[in-house]
Amino acid sequence: CGFFKEDASHYFFDCPIFAAQRDTLTRDIGNIGNYLTLNKQRKLDFLIKGCDDISFENNLIIFDHVQRFIEHTQRFT
Repeated sequence: CGFFKEDASHYFFDCPIFAAQRDTLTRDIGNIGNYLTLNKQRKLDFLIKGCDDISFENNLIIFDHVQRFIEHTQRFT
């Protein structure tokens, strides 16, 4: 999008180009753990590293949805 700082936080949370994909990701994982109540940095950690406070199965679900987000944005292909 040309934003001066295209870091992971911008990519996952702010880039206007990926708004539709972000909405899908949030909808798909929003009910897992306490994702929706976390601040931006904690959400980023949740997406990238997973969460020790939730089950292994839920971490796999998060991983799967993050991978779909990356595939659908075609940002890292």
